[in-house]
Amino acid sequence: MTSPYIVLKLNEHDKEKVLDHFLNLDKESVYTRFCAPLKDDNITQYVNKLNFEEQGIFGIFNEDLKLIGIGECFLTENKGKKKAELAFSVMKEHQGKGLGNMLVQKLISFASIEQAQEIEMYHLSANSKVTKLAKKVGMTTTNEYGESHSHVNLELNEKEKLDILLQYNLEETLGTMSLYQRKNMIDIVKNNQQFVNFLNMNFISQFLDIHEKIQKLNENVVEEQKKYFDKQQQLVQDFQKTIQFFEINPSVMLEKFLKQNKSTPKLR
Repeated sequence: MTSPYIVLKLNEHDKEKVLDHFLNLDKESVYTRFCAPLKDDNITQYVNKLNFEEQGIFGIFNEDLKLIGIGECFLTENKGKKKAELAFSVMKEHQGKGLGNMLVQKLISFASIEQAQEIEMYHLSANSKVTKLAKKVGMTTTNEYGESHSHVNLELNEKEKLDILLQYNLEETLGTMSLYQRKNMIDIVKNNQQFVNFLNMNFISQFLDIHEKIQKLNENVVEEQKKYFDKQQQLVQDFQKTIQFFEINPSVMLEKFLKQNKSTPKLR
């Protein structure tokens, strides 16, 4: 069953949504996220200082395209060692659904791609859910004065790094496609060629990025490169099937969509 949730990297244009998310958190969620009872002014100052370009800020959207959770990956470097600090928050009414785990997994993938060597989280010792999640992803936790520090060293070989890169790029592309579909399904049916061009641009960009990463691999993993080339071929085949699907008659596509969703579109 396809998940109704989409996790995507946010940018500067999403800053207002990020601020609304934090300001609409209940007091307990604010306290567990920041380890302090911040006021609205403090939260506003915090969001205004976020760097969407250099850091990994991710949002999780529900089926109504509402931003219901945010994950943050703050990268720092000291004496040649790159470290990633993770943090996340989920709206109270959506907690307990595994969304925190989805965000943390995405943040770890981002940290790996950015060559982080250590991952850490700071959280309240009383927050047993985060402690349990930290353990689930392999972190070791120490407690002191009511606060906990969870961390794990990232020791990945080139094969594992490339696996993560492929999966990350594919998820970002498919997530963007899904978001685009939900927002503009009727327009897509009317202008399916525009959507085909959109898909083509995204896939080409992702494959060029993957190709560049492969070229930088050490010569002693040439055999591994062949395996990932096969994976790329499979992705190309999947992409071609997607293109064929969206190049059909728009009315046929709309009919299929209505049958699957069993709902009537609101035509403007």
